[in-house]
Amino acid sequence: MSDEPENIVLAYLRRLDAKVDTVIQKQDETILRVPRIEAGLARVRQDQGSDAEYVAQLRAEVDRLGKEVDRIDRRLDLTDA
Repeated sequence: MSDEPENIVLAYLRRLDAKVDTVIQKQDETILRVPRIEAGLARVRQDQGSDAEYVAQLRAEVDRLGKEVDRIDRRLDLTDA
């Protein structure tokens, strides 16, 4: 009778050990993936910065063109003044 409870405990411990091994393996995989994710995120942030700069340049160009059109309208006396 004393062998039976010991076997149940050993079986439980083996299953627990297998589960811990699985958790450790997944944690190792996660540790390997995190730097790649961080690098990708850094590239996305860099792209966003470049995009924001480009949008600012486009807005400045549109403003400049709008002023140029207004100036042309005034010279041709096409304004509603």
